[in-house]
Amino acid sequence: MMHNICIILILLFPPISSLGQKSKIFCTLTSEKTVYCLGELPKISVNIKNATDSVIELVKSLDGSTFNLRYPYAYFKIENMTDSLQEHKSLELCGNTNPIRLTDFVKVMQGDSFDPLKDSFDKLYPGNFPKRGKYKVTFYYSTNECDLLKWMGDEGYDYSKNEIAAPKKAAYEQLLRLFAKVPRVELISNTLIITIKLNKTSTVNSGGLIFSYFYLTSSPNG
Repeated sequence: MMHNICIILILLFPPISSLGQKSKIFCTLTSEKTVYCLGELPKISVNIKNATDSVIELVKSLDGSTFNLRYPYAYFKIENMTDSLQEHKSLELCGNTNPIRLTDFVKVMQGDSFDPLKDSFDKLYPGNFPKRGKYKVTFYYSTNECDLLKWMGDEGYDYSKNEIAAPKKAAYEQLLRLFAKVPRVELISNTLIITIKLNKTSTVNSGGLIFSYFYLTSSPNG
């Protein structure tokens, strides 16, 4: 049934997806500065620009997007360039994901930009940079999935009956229409180099990792 819904969606509302369109949607990271003290939160902004000739809809980072549990995928990759290979994951993850809402879709006009993390808890925390050194920071955003069910979250689908949850059926057609305007893209931002240095009062609040899921890896010759 899931596949049938996906096929119907494509036939009724062909997704905005072509190499030409994809190449005109850009993801850019910017930072207020490149050097921060240990324990200081790097002020990094994510902007996805619509340089196409069409108005598009993009979706905010949702509950589970940072963990790649549902679309859109929206996460940072952080490479520690001066430490041994390691991977840091969230210390805690709720077993449920909130349903997608009509307000999670954002209309992006031609030439305008969109921040998928604006209303999200899944942002950077000082604990993502736990020690001094240099870090590469890159952001990934993917909408490359035509099946709306893989975006809806646990509360949007009744798996016991293999159908849309009853309370969500009324809004489902509206969701389909917005979903049809979402381009299928795989975006990788530019990479920032962030330096973390020590000072006399440096402390690290690692509790932010409870809400985030980021990869920390290193390059042996960094």
